[in-house]
Amino acid sequence: MRGTAILDRFELMGRGFTRFIGSGWFLTIVLALFAGSSALIAMSMKMSHYDEWWHLDIIRAYATQWSPRLDNDEVVPGMGDVQFTGSFLFHYLSSFPYRVIEAVAGDGFLTRMLMRLGGVALVTGGLFIYRQALLLILPSKAIANTVVGAFAGLPLMSFVAATVNYDNLLFLLSSLVFYGAFKVIRTDGVSLVWWIWFSALGCFASLTKFSFVPVFAALFVYLAIRYGAAIIRVVRSRPVTPPLRQLVAPVALFVIGAFFVVTRYVANLIRFGHPDPSCEIVADEAYCAEYVVWARNQEFLATFEPLEGSFGHMLTVLVDGWFRGTTQTLSWVGVREPGFEYLDSYGSALTRPLLFITTVVVVAFAIVLGHAISERFRAPIMIALGIHAVALFYLNYTNLLKYGLLFAYNARYFFPFVPGLLFLAVAGVAIALLRTTRRPHLIAASLFMFALLLMTQGGGPLTYLFAATPEWIHEDSPVTFLVEWGMRLAHWLM
Repeated sequence: MRGTAILDRFELMGRGFTRFIGSGWFLTIVLALFAGSSALIAMSMKMSHYDEWWHLDIIRAYATQWSPRLDNDEVVPGMGDVQFTGSFLFHYLSSFPYRVIEAVAGDGFLTRMLMRLGGVALVTGGLFIYRQALLLILPSKAIANTVVGAFAGLPLMSFVAATVNYDNLLFLLSSLVFYGAFKVIRTDGVSLVWWIWFSALGCFASLTKFSFVPVFAALFVYLAIRYGAAIIRVVRSRPVTPPLRQLVAPVALFVIGAFFVVTRYVANLIRFGHPDPSCEIVADEAYCAEYVVWARNQEFLATFEPLEGSFGHMLTVLVDGWFRGTTQTLSWVGVREPGFEYLDSYGSALTRPLLFITTVVVVAFAIVLGHAISERFRAPIMIALGIHAVALFYLNYTNLLKYGLLFAYNARYFFPFVPGLLFLAVAGVAIALLRTTRRPHLIAASLFMFALLLMTQGGGPLTYLFAATPEWIHEDSPVTFLVEWGMRLAHWLM
C-alpha cells in the first residue's frame, strides 16, 4: 500500500509537470532558448558550410535592381541559373533588408550577422505557427509544446536557423501552409477564405524552393478529392459571402503567388520542357561552368560509367546509405570560407547513433501509434512527408546511377515536415498511455526527462559548441567570450 501511495504522489507530481509543459511559460522558455542559441551561432561563426556564400551572393545581385528577375550574365557568375529558376522568393525578399543593412553597416561580418538574425526570427516564428497548427488537430498544449521543444532541440535546427538560406523562409511558409490545410479540414472544406489562404501560401512556399512544389500539389489534390464537392456546393448555393475585408488579403496574395508560379514554373515547362530546367538548358556552357555544382557534375559524367539500377540495389542504397546518411546529418555542422576546406563535425561519439536510434523510434511510433489521430489530419502529414521523401530519394538515387555518388541529401530538407511526424509519435504515445496505464503522467514526465538527458549529448547549440575551435569563430564576433564559455560547458556535458 505504501508503494502505491508513493506512486500516486508521483503521479500527482507528473500531472503538475504536464500542466507546466502545456503552459505559456514553457513555450516562452523553449522559443527563447532556441532563438538565443541560434543567435549565438549566427553572431559567432564564419561562413556556414550550407551554401551561405551562394545565397548571399544572389541576394547581393538582387540588391542592385528592383525587378524580381535576374539575368544569367557576368553580373552573377558562379550562381548557376538565376534567371528562370522558380526558387527565387527568399533571395528577392531578402535583398530589401540587405540594402538597408549594407548601406549602414557595409558589406562585412556585421551585415551577414544581422541577415542571419533575420533567419532566426523566421524559424522561431515558424515554430510558433506550427504549434498553433498542431492545436487545430488536438487541443493539447502539452503535446504541442513537447513537439516544438523536441524539434527545436535537434542539433541541426539551431545551426540552420543561424545560416542565411532559403530553408528558413520555407520552414515559416510551410508551417503556414499546414495551418491553412488544417483549417480547411477543420471547417469540412466549406470555408472559401481558408481555401484561398492555403492556395496562396502554397504558391509562395513553392516559389521559395522547388522541392515544395510536389508536396503542395499532393496536398491540394488530397484536399480537393476530400472536400472539393463541399466547396463547390457552397459556391453554387451562393450563401452569405465572407466579408470583403476577409477576402482582400488572401485573394491579393493568391493572385501574386499564382502569377509568379505561372511565369516561372509553367512558362519553364512550356519553353524548356521542365519546370526547373538545369543550367545548360537555359544558359551557355561557359556561364554554367562557373557554377561549382554544375562543374562538379560534369566532371563526374566525364569520368564515370553510368550504373544499371535494380530493386535490390535501390533498397540497399535506401536503407544502408540514404536513410542512415540523412539521419547522420541531423548533427552535421561546420564552416567553410570560399576557397578553403571544410571545418565540420557530427558531434560527439554518441550524437550520431543516438539520433539514428531516435529517428527509427519516432518513425515507428508515428506509424504504429499515430492512428490515434484522426485520419483526415494524419493523411496530409504522411502524404507530405511521403511525397517529399520519395521525390528526394528518386533524385538522389538517379544521381548515384548517373554520377556514381550519392549526394545532395540532408536532414534539413525534411524540417518542414518533421514537426508533423513528431506530433504523430508524441500524441500517439500520450494517448496510448492514457488508455493503458494507471499513471500516465508519471510515465510521460519520466520520458520527457529522459529526452532532456539525451539532448545533453548534442541538442540545441551543444553540437556546434562541442565541435567549434577558434578557427570556426569570426574575428569580428561580438560574442566570442560566450562561445568560449559554451565550449567548456559542451565538453563537460558531452
